[in-house]
Amino acid sequence: MTSFFQTLNVGDRVVLMADSSYHGSLYHSRFHGRAGAVGGKQGECYKIQFKDGNKEKMLIVHPLHLRKM
Repeated sequence: MTSFFQTLNVGDRVVLMADSSYHGSLYHSRFHGRAGAVGGKQGECYKIQFKDGNKEKMLIVHPLHLRKM
């Protein structure tokens, strides 16, 4: 329950770890285990920025699916 209400700051490093009990704002499975940085907040969710190969990507993910590094 604590990860559902966790707060993150811009620049925090996080790892994408899916929680199967909540399907809202769930990312595609190919990004599971990726590390990235918090780029901002959108509603209840966070914008996670990371590099996939040579491309900069951004996902909008619920904090329940994020683990602080």
